[in-house]
Amino acid sequence: MTPPRQILPNTNFEVCTRTFARTFRLLPTPVIKNAILYIVGVAAARYNITLYAVVAMTTHYHLAGRDRDGRLPEFIQYVNSLLARALNAEQGMDDKFWSGDGYHLLRPESPDDLMRRLIYIVANPVAADLVNRATDYPGLLIRPRDVGTTITAKRPDFFFREGGSMQESVELCFEVPPEFAHLGRDGYVALLEENLRAKERELRTERRAQDRSVMGADRCRQAALGRRTAKFEEWFRLRPTIAARVKRERIDAIRALQAFRESYYAALKDWRAGLKAVFPLGTWWLPRFAGAAVG
Repeated sequence: MTPPRQILPNTNFEVCTRTFARTFRLLPTPVIKNAILYIVGVAAARYNITLYAVVAMTTHYHLAGRDRDGRLPEFIQYVNSLLARALNAEQGMDDKFWSGDGYHLLRPESPDDLMRRLIYIVANPVAADLVNRATDYPGLLIRPRDVGTTITAKRPDFFFREGGSMQESVELCFEVPPEFAHLGRDGYVALLEENLRAKERELRTERRAQDRSVMGADRCRQAALGRRTAKFEEWFRLRPTIAARVKRERIDAIRALQAFRESYYAALKDWRAGLKAVFPLGTWWLPRFAGAAVG
């Protein structure tokens, strides 16, 4: 069972969701790229989410942004539910799409931590030995130069009916985080590109030392629907929810999360016993669906 998440407004996030059994479902095709952008764009407007970055690999996606109203679970549920049904229709399938372990939520604690996570997202195809440079990746990837520009995604005609409630197209923009607003759009893009180049050099050096090679963009495009990845994560590994490189900031964030969970479980015990219970700020599910009180 996933421990309770503290959902607060005006907080940055990174989420990762994986496909069922790590099968190739998010293929690097124009149709799937457009579908993801359309659904994410509609959901971001609906739940007041500011978008920073996104990458879709064949078996998972990473998405970073800012949850302005504290509605992140609704946003992710909407995106994942609609995307699963749409791509099942496009791929002629009707079974489970996403892994049963839910989405992984990570909170960057500082501007430096946020920048590291954004670079991790953009450099994901390079780290996976798919391409030498992020700009060569044929799948969905918001590159530094895409930030601040308007992207238009059209309603996928293989799932949504014409004349229905879903808009014909959506315009979305991946924005500069408030932490870097002082740089302006051009300064922020330059900083992203500088950090990305450094990360790519680091990954190429590591690859040469281990005598590995890259797949290349052409082979990426040949990924077969339904194939399973040859690499799997080890079981029972830690799944961090906090991204903080500075030790003191990491300790403070861990203690704050521990305090939230202790307060949550104490209130849950009282609530189950029929006693008056006030849950800590950031409790999300119980006040919305069970009428619990939040302090």
